[in-house]
Amino acid sequence: MNNITVLINKTFTRTITSQTSLLELSQEFSSSFSTPIVAAIVNGEEKSLHFKLDTDQTAISFLELQTPIGMRIYSRSLIMLLQIALKQLKYNLNFSAKHNLGDAIYCELAPEIEITANFIAQLKEKMLEIVASNTAIEYNRMPKQKACDLFHKLNLEKNIGLIKYLKQDEITYYSCLGISNYFFSPLVPFTGILKIFDVLAYRQGILIRYPKYHAPTVLQPYKNQTKLADIFEEASNWAK
Repeated sequence: MNNITVLINKTFTRTITSQTSLLELSQEFSSSFSTPIVAAIVNGEEKSLHFKLDTDQTAISFLELQTPIGMRIYSRSLIMLLQIALKQLKYNLNFSAKHNLGDAIYCELAPEIEITANFIAQLKEKMLEIVASNTAIEYNRMPKQKACDLFHKLNLEKNIGLIKYLKQDEITYYSCLGISNYFFSPLVPFTGILKIFDVLAYRQGILIRYPKYHAPTVLQPYKNQTKLADIFEEASNWAK
């Protein structure tokens, strides 16, 4: 393979082998950041750490957790974590991540799931177990029709609705511990990064809480977003 030269964080120049992944390259610079590197901006575009570099004179800016984009990636990855936990607990995977309420994602689960204190404790324990395993969240490419067939097999019909109108013939998706899912933007590379979160019962569903980007190692006390939740609920009812 050919060698290419890349500029990192507008400061460091490195000559690397073409097809080196951002994940491999980030390991050299991880000690320069106070929180984990979760993605990168490559020539102005947000890229997963699985992205492989093949162009000379590429400009790279690594994104750590302690940035607004980094925390969006973190919170998005919690959706994947939730899905894996539900599968391992043998619950229906048809849930909907509705919207953000402050520093939390409001999700509605399958109607047959009874959201009790025991269920919440069981779910959180399983999610923490998956975090402790530090399993890789893999990035894949697949022909669009084959991906639709895969998501149909996994009973993820909403994903089919998301991708079938895309213009490209090939789509990217993420997989981990037997779960595959389509995400428009990057996820963290390993489950072990997702250490700080909480799960709360809320209205007809649950809240998946995450930290603020400027304090990524702690959860702030949650401020109930009652008015915003009412607006979202009313809009949802009108849409039915």
